[in-house]
Amino acid sequence: MSLIAASQLHCRAEVTEREIKQHLEKAPRRTNRVTLLSLLAAKPIQHLLNPSCGLYIASVNPDEKNMQELLEAVCIKKVPPKPFQFVNSVSNATGFYLAKELGLEGPNLFIGSNDEVWKNLIMLANLDLGRSVKQALLINCINLAESSVEVILLEGTLLGVEESFAQLAAQTPNFSQVSI
Repeated sequence: MSLIAASQLHCRAEVTEREIKQHLEKAPRRTNRVTLLSLLAAKPIQHLLNPSCGLYIASVNPDEKNMQELLEAVCIKKVPPKPFQFVNSVSNATGFYLAKELGLEGPNLFIGSNDEVWKNLIMLANLDLGRSVKQALLINCINLAESSVEVILLEGTLLGVEESFAQLAAQTPNFSQVSI
């Protein structure tokens, strides 16, 4: 097992989705804040990814703005949701867009985050690593209001499961930090 790279993104709450898109060379249309921030956080290590890389994403909740608009349309206004709102309410849409934009064809999984998020992401990635998957890209989206996204790229199975991003990042030769 080897930790290849780590990246961490901090984004102030007042930064709009339009401003986030300006930091991406090719921003996908009709995506949400979680997807855009995850893409931006993975950008510094994108050149290290191989196409068969597995993608494992965790987030405390789906995009809050999108969910609020969706619930308002359906529950208050009694109108059907816009297709984009509906698709982005399904958390796996984030994985779909990330895989597409990063050129990944490996396994793709989105889970809810909790206190043991890194342990859970590594455990799930270990199930695929060593089989047909050689790399795993682990992404944890934290606190979507004052946004923070943590990214780890690893190869091979990880035996000693570290409990925090800081412990994992300290072991990586390539660490980048982005703030907007």
